[in-house]
Amino acid sequence: MKTIKDFVGIFPVSKTLRFELQPIGETEKNIKEKGLLDKDKDRSEDYKEVKKIADNYHKKFISESLSNLSLSDLGAYYESYKIQKKDAVQKEKFKKIQNKLREEIAKAFKKKDSFKRLFAKELIKEDLLAFVSEEKDKNLVLKFKDFTTYFIGFNKNRENMYSSDEKATAIAYRLIHQNLPKFIDNMHVFEKVSATAVADNFIQIYSDLKAYLNVNSINELFKLNYYSSLLTQEQIDVYNTVIGGKALEDGTKIKGLNEYINLYNQQQTEKAKRLPKLKPLFKQILSDRNAISWLAEEFKRDDHNAVLKSIEKFYQDVNGHCLNKEVKGEHSLKQLLESISDYDLNGLYVRNDIGLTEVSKKFLGHRKVIQTAIEKKHEIEKPREKETEEEYQEKKTKYFNSFDSFSIAFINECLDLMESEKGKNVADYFKHLGKQGDDASTNHFNQIKTAYASVQELLNTPYSDKKPLPQNKAEVEKIKVFLDSIKSLQWFVKPLLGKGDEAGKDERFYGEFTELWKRLHKTSYKEDKKKLIEKINEYIEEKLSDTKLKEKINEEIDKSSDSITPNEYISMIKQHSEDELNKLLKYEKFNHAQDELMKKIRKVFDDRYRCKFSSDTKLKENYLSLNDLMDDIEKLSKTKIFEYYKICDKEMQQCLERKEEPIYLFKITNKDLSYSDGFSKGKRKSRGTENLHTMYFKALMKGNQNVFDIGTGQVFFREKSLEYTDDVFKKGHHFEELKSKFNYPIISNKRYAMDKFQFHLSIIQNYQAPKSPNSKEFNLKVNQFIKSNADNMHIIGIDRGERHLLYLSLIDSKGNLKEQFSLNEIINHYKGKEYKTNYHTRLDEKEGDRDEARKNWKTIEGIADLKEGYLSQVIHKITEMMIEYNAIVVLEDLNFGFTRSRQKIEKQVYKKFEKMLINKLNYLVDKKKAATELGGVLQAYQLTSKFVKFETLGKQSGFLFYIPAWNTSKIDPVTGFANLFDTRYENASKAKTFFSKFKSIKFNKSKGYFEFEVDNYTKFNPKAESTRQEWTICTQGERIKTFRNPEKNNEWDNEVVKLTDKFKNLFDSNNITFDDEICIKERIAKSDSGKAFFEPFLHLFKLTLQMRNSKTGTDIDYLISPIANEKGVFFDSRQEAEKNKPTLPKDADANGAYNIARKGLLIIDKIKKAEDLKKLDLTINNKEWLDFARKTKN
Repeated sequence: MKTIKDFVGIFPVSKTLRFELQPIGETEKNIKEKGLLDKDKDRSEDYKEVKKIADNYHKKFISESLSNLSLSDLGAYYESYKIQKKDAVQKEKFKKIQNKLREEIAKAFKKKDSFKRLFAKELIKEDLLAFVSEEKDKNLVLKFKDFTTYFIGFNKNRENMYSSDEKATAIAYRLIHQNLPKFIDNMHVFEKVSATAVADNFIQIYSDLKAYLNVNSINELFKLNYYSSLLTQEQIDVYNTVIGGKALEDGTKIKGLNEYINLYNQQQTEKAKRLPKLKPLFKQILSDRNAISWLAEEFKRDDHNAVLKSIEKFYQDVNGHCLNKEVKGEHSLKQLLESISDYDLNGLYVRNDIGLTEVSKKFLGHRKVIQTAIEKKHEIEKPREKETEEEYQEKKTKYFNSFDSFSIAFINECLDLMESEKGKNVADYFKHLGKQGDDASTNHFNQIKTAYASVQELLNTPYSDKKPLPQNKAEVEKIKVFLDSIKSLQWFVKPLLGKGDEAGKDERFYGEFTELWKRLHKTSYKEDKKKLIEKINEYIEEKLSDTKLKEKINEEIDKSSDSITPNEYISMIKQHSEDELNKLLKYEKFNHAQDELMKKIRKVFDDRYRCKFSSDTKLKENYLSLNDLMDDIEKLSKTKIFEYYKICDKEMQQCLERKEEPIYLFKITNKDLSYSDGFSKGKRKSRGTENLHTMYFKALMKGNQNVFDIGTGQVFFREKSLEYTDDVFKKGHHFEELKSKFNYPIISNKRYAMDKFQFHLSIIQNYQAPKSPNSKEFNLKVNQFIKSNADNMHIIGIDRGERHLLYLSLIDSKGNLKEQFSLNEIINHYKGKEYKTNYHTRLDEKEGDRDEARKNWKTIEGIADLKEGYLSQVIHKITEMMIEYNAIVVLEDLNFGFTRSRQKIEKQVYKKFEKMLINKLNYLVDKKKAATELGGVLQAYQLTSKFVKFETLGKQSGFLFYIPAWNTSKIDPVTGFANLFDTRYENASKAKTFFSKFKSIKFNKSKGYFEFEVDNYTKFNPKAESTRQEWTICTQGERIKTFRNPEKNNEWDNEVVKLTDKFKNLFDSNNITFDDEICIKERIAKSDSGKAFFEPFLHLFKLTLQMRNSKTGTDIDYLISPIANEKGVFFDSRQEAEKNKPTLPKDADANGAYNIARKGLLIIDKIKKAEDLKKLDLTINNKEWLDFARKTKN
């Protein structure tokens, strides 16, 4: 391979084409008369009922499988669980015990003979029919006897329940990771309870519940071995009844342990003497799917009052049982949070995930403060030894990530080690209920109260507005704000759940908090965790009811796109001539007569299949080996036979019109095909290139190719949701204004004003190619190509800019900058004309006030559509350049250094861009080329491996590479200088120490600026270790200072600072002479002005190091270096921007893209030098990059 254009036909790709179906002749009338849509709608409803029956069958299977299971490692689990601060070895041991216990549970399912039938067609055809006793249930199941494919997704979902993986959807996970920790915590609580007067009630509880119990005393329920009895829902119910009590049918209430504990606590005046409550176990999976009383299964299209009534009941439920709960001796959620400091903060945990990041950001001002504090503690306890700074930082980060959660007391202890955070208590964050500053109205509970007040009248008054509720934007907005306020409270308190399996928890707190959370969490979710708002959205949106398209399969053709082994072919032949084949195989085995074997196989093949293939696809007369023969048979097995048959119009018409079993005929169409139709009738102008779906479909239908194979199809029906008059359909909207411009009606949202049939057709591209290689295999193939063609490669670097949506730089294999441009504006050419679209401006206009935009659903939807359109255009440009320049593409890694907050493209949109780019490069078509040309529809480029998920991407996907974004935008592109100084001011003493580390500080009269000479950069930052140590920082030029201006309502403002003048003024005002060109370090050290001198001095030095300089509200955004090159010249991007052909970045964002591309050059260098590409390590550490950036001068 010489260019990436040779990467063609490598692996099969599945794609779904989407079309509209237009009924032909009497088809629509026949469908309505025969009630096919109603039948399918009924089947959809019946499907829901049969799923419930199937779930009951699963519950029975789960109970039978687990009822006699005795878990073997409970003792080992208990000993490991109770260790409060586990080291790495102990954590690994605990994990292994958990794994073993989960596997025991999974094996209990899989060893049963009926296990595999749970996910096969036999479940519907046989097992459910034998399971149900009611005649109506049998009839329901029988309706699906020939429609078992309805349950493919359902069966896959249920199969996941029986997994031994550490996933929240699995039964084993529920029992080992969620319920077992609760059970052990309850053992400890019960031990405390048993030592109090509450124990006097144990006999009464046992007597009241004896009929349900399988033990001789209450105490036995809280012994470790008893947990093996709590694996089924029946026994979980009994256990939870002992804890929470039971209401009998006559209204009598049997008290449980928690009620006796509550009565005991009411008598205790000292909070410390109050007992924690026991925690009920989670229900078994599937048994936790009982419907919520206030939430309908679904909302009817026009039943607005049902929606409003459900929301009101939802609020009353969550308010009465959680937010403002009024039960004597028990806390509401608000009261519990306000009294959080009364509990043992060593036993209150915050989970180490995004929740901890949010606490850090909102309480301490930055997302990484808590992490930094915890790493600081590790530094003190285990100082750096022989490892490099980078290795040591990696070790600290690994230490931080090794914790699943941190106690609040531990976090506070770590914060005390930081001077700026000393004395801060994370408990206060929760205690203040999320309020901002001193404004109590901003706490979460008051926000819910305010939001409910605004929607209360709407929820409690019959809806009488003529405008349908979904179209009443003002009222829908109120509902959203209200529901969002409760969701915000969820996110606020969720971090306090910890991981759930911490030892030493404060059970007084968690005994209440767990139940309150359960109520808060459960009431806003239905069975499958869908938010109530999503259920309302279902009500608002149109629904698609689907009916399966029957598949016509050519019985002579294997439709699989995967490679088939020779043994499978022998199996095929065996079906036709088993005796003959047995003789052949025996003959081969004992006599090794290969020629005879090939002749016999040829004869069997020719007798059965030869007539099915054209003359140019027959087997050869002679083969040198059996493998060659089998390879050709494999190729022939993938040859598709595509034929059209002539049909008599009269016969077809009769078939369409007949009453008995008529044919239902549809025309397949889309915008392209519709335009084509209109164009041929003279109603439309030609509109250029067709979209890819149309091109794929036409290629498939021609049938004279062996690249595309037809897969399966589905037909959907979408009922109209808008009613228009006949006059609107005839003339269109705004008829008077548009009649002179269009000779056909322009109808707003026409697609929603008509019933629509839709057709989804799956196809397999490159179906004859081998099975898709895994990412490692594909990447190896790409890297072999790069290694052989390294000198001919180019690199495209893409950066998210601060002033630009995306920025692109292209360099060659020597690092020379070939192209650089912003992707704010997309330029297209059509029929000799140039069309420009500035997406940056359009997005700014669309978003307006960002906060308001986030709250407005329609605005958000519009912005999302605009961004997706933009990304499509960007990807088109990038892929064109990849082919033109033989280039790899380099992106910043989403998993490293992705914390910058000023970029115009946020992380989620960037992720979407990345996924869209990978999918595009899976099968890259140049629509301008003929189908059979390289890059055409039938010869598409394949430049990335198949996308699975972001977590498995690693550092490469084919010709797409990912690099850490560390020091790409703020690095001198000429000298490679990167600012590693810590210029934060803490106190005068530390500032003096900082400046004492310089070799010299002096004024250079001849050049007119100050010079800060460094001879050991590592003194300032260990990250500089083993990189260039000698630098001279100069106060040449100006910098733009950005600050909050109190005189302008505290808005952002800018000031141009002449560095040298400012330094002179500062030294003069502090009596420090400098114009004798002698080092002034000692004079600085002797200054007794303290903060008044050292704080502005450090700030000016920070400004000197500031390479990126931008002016708010203007286009001014340049990069300037404080380091002179070998010729005494300081890099200034403004000078490059003035050149016709700049050879260096022409602005600050261009610098980011340029250096991302240069990191790509470093990757190519690694590939080029690799002795064994299978062991290639594409990691780029900080030292490597700084060295590379310094050496590869442009």
